[in-house]
Parts: sequence; C-alpha cells; structure tokens
Amino acid sequence: MQEKWALPTDPIEHYLLTGFSKPMLFFSTHNFNRRPHDGMMVYIKPSIKIETFTNVHDQHVQVVYLHLRTHTQSFEVCVVNRRPNSNVKGLTDLLEQGPLDICRIVLGDFNIDHLKPSKNLQVLQNHMSSLNLLPTLKGETTEFHSCLDQIDASLQAYKTGVLETSWSDQKTIWINL
Repeated sequence: MQEKWALPTDPIEHYLLTGFSKPMLFFSTHNFNRRPHDGMMVYIKPSIKIETFTNVHDQHVQVVYLHLRTHTQSFEVCVVNRRPNSNVKGLTDLLEQGPLDICRIVLGDFNIDHLKPSKNLQVLQNHMSSLNLLPTLKGETTEFHSCLDQIDASLQAYKTGVLETSWSDQKTIWINL
C-alpha cells in the first residue's frame, strides 16, 4: 500500500512495481482544503484474486475493504488513509462500518506517529487491540523519522516491511502472507 501523492492524470506506468499487477488506485471525492492529489495505491500479487472491494470515505478517512482469495484461504484486508489532524473517532467509526469481524489485516497511513506516545495513538491502539489486531511495523515509515503508516494483523505467519519508492515522503508498506 502506498499513499498516493500523484494526480489521477499521471501515467500508471510510472507507478509499476516488479512482480505485481498494476496498482489499484483509490481516490477520495472529498476535498476539504487538501492537496488535490490524494488517495491510495494498492498492489496485489497476481496469484491473489480480488473477490470484492469497497471504497468508503468521508472528511476524516478513506477506507478500502478488500475481500481477497488465494488458492488456500480467503480473507479481508482493510486499507486506511486517515486525513492529517482529523478526529481519530472518525477513523474508528468508519472502521466499525466494515466487515472487521472477518478482517485480519488493517494497514495504511494512520497519520499518527507510532513511535511517539500520544492520546491519538492510545485511542487507535486500544481500538485495534479490541479487534485482536496488533501492530507489526517497529521502525520508521517516512523520511521524517516517524511511523505514520502501520500494518495491524491478527495472523500468526507473515512478514512485513517498508519499501522506498520515492513517490512520496512516506514509504510503501507491505505484508507477505
């Protein structure tokens, strides 16, 4: 997943990653005094089938619910892009509207630094914990020595990390099941 600092008119070829299908681009229609080039890019390996997806957004957050299937399992992934300085309750409320009872991965740009204790971080961590989701990334995910992006998972076997793509001040975060 990569927060998208690009215009919808940019050529998709600029954002291709080796070994992945073309990224799914999700834009928000809410424009609350923000840069016009927002949204998310989601990369999925060709071996994973997308059963369904839903793109939900409001003035606080954009959430994409993906129902994915491999040859051995089916699972939900929730991709998040929380607006800077927006109410964290807006995020948790929108997450509650989705299929989180079967969602095993929530990842994205929470715009909350996971490396520095704060009230917003505590609210987010308490909410994720109530869903049996635990943070997986322990280091920096931005050029500014912060961890605004996170992958919360309830799975036992996975690998996570960050990838420098230079498309944003935030790095691409990934999970491999």
